[in-house]
Amino acid sequence: TLTPTPPAPTATLATPSPPTAALTAAPTTAAPTAEPTAAPTAAPVEVFMQATLADVDIAQLDESTFNATFRTGFIAAAAAAANVASSAVEILSIEAGSVVVTSKITFPSGEKDAATALETAIGAGTVALGLPASYGEVTVVKVSAPPPPAPAFPPPPVNTTQGSAAADLAASPLAALVAVILALLVQA
Repeated sequence: TLTPTPPAPTATLATPSPPTAALTAAPTTAAPTAEPTAAPTAAPVEVFMQATLADVDIAQLDESTFNATFRTGFIAAAAAAANVASSAVEILSIEAGSVVVTSKITFPSGEKDAATALETAIGAGTVALGLPASYGEVTVVKVSAPPPPAPAFPPPPVNTTQGSAAADLAASPLAALVAVILALLVQA
């Protein structure tokens, strides 16, 4: 007889379970911007003034050396009175009436108080431009911004009734039809 033999014991090795990856949560805040945005800045402040120079004749400005010296000196004097750089002063016009100089002084943004102080001094008649005594009495007044200059030449008017009735008829579809019919009649 055969006797069954029990199966041989087998060893079972425990295999470790693979490690589980931990999930990373998504960020909850937006990424920062590359550059911070700048705060808005105040616009420059402009003060317009007119200075009348009693003893200057407008004809003197026809002489180029006097004109250049006058303009440079006026700009420097107005800049000194306003406590700004000469580049901030612009002569807008020079007209007869003794000589009347209209100018614009541009104060950098954030210097509204300095512009107001100049306007107050002009209103009180205490602005001293320090121009040569030969220019005579100098009167300075505040003026509003001048209007923009008018265009040099206005555009030509538009004429919507150009041409004659005959020219209008010749350009019409009816005229084209009449021309075709006449051409056919002539051929027949």
